[in-house]
Amino acid sequence: MVGPPFDSPPGRSGHTLKRTLTRSPAAYPIPWAPAAPTRPPSPPRAPAGRTFPE
Repeated sequence: MVGPPFDSPPGRSGHTLKRTLTRSPAAYPIPWAPAAPTRPPSPPRAPAGRTFPE
């Protein structure tokens, strides 16, 4: 049986791991994807075509 085209270890462990991470990312703490509560509140955005008054 030929494995997946992308680089992965023998067996389906790699594929299963990727699918699990994609389905439930919250279950795995990812450094480059912090949880929403830990992220600072985004600054207010100006309306389209306008800028904040100085």
